[in-house]
Amino acid sequence: MMKGKWICLFMTLIISIGSTALQASERIEQELINRAIAYYHLDTGKATISVRRMPNLPDIPDYDSLIINGPAETPSGGLATLQFTFMKAQAPVLQSRAQIKITQYNYVLVAAEDIRRNEIIGDDKCRLEKSDITGLVEAPLTDPAQLSGKWSKRYIRKGQILTSGVIEEIPTVMSGQAINILYKSSALQITARGKALQTGYSGDKIKVQNTQSNKIISGTVIDAKTVSVENL
Repeated sequence: MMKGKWICLFMTLIISIGSTALQASERIEQELINRAIAYYHLDTGKATISVRRMPNLPDIPDYDSLIINGPAETPSGGLATLQFTFMKAQAPVLQSRAQIKITQYNYVLVAAEDIRRNEIIGDDKCRLEKSDITGLVEAPLTDPAQLSGKWSKRYIRKGQILTSGVIEEIPTVMSGQAINILYKSSALQITARGKALQTGYSGDKIKVQNTQSNKIISGTVIDAKTVSVENL
């Protein structure tokens, strides 16, 4: 009977010690997260931090502050290894390392449907949605106004975040488009009907064809309707 009682007391003590150690570990983990938020100046409304790996500390020391050191910039992939130091009376008493995961969120434009290459992205083809932007190499688009005068640079699948790299300016002149060829010289200026044989932006040199003479020449794109040819 007495033996059984001692066993029960021993088990209760073990559970109590384990529970205390777990609470201390969770407290340190939360403090580490709080320090990391301050270290990287994170907006808690747009980012979360979780501790991925932290060694079991044999004995959590009596300390009055916790100092962390790590990469100066927020890691692009979200993973960072931090060194943390327990301090007591401004002196280090224990050092260790932990790996954290920083997940960043923002309201960004997301494709509402599959979008083909060279397709204008209207309001019906995208939506504003809070998304995980951790690890994005290109800047995400956050305002439909950023799509003005742009079209898709490549195929975009439904649900994909729209970034600066998937859109481009719509060309000023498209290949096959009817244009006016402006012949200019120091003495005169003549306009003729023509056809663009290449796609180009304002200021680009493209080949055009005079539809009256069928002559192919090169000129500079002036606007959506005009290509200028000099030195007649």
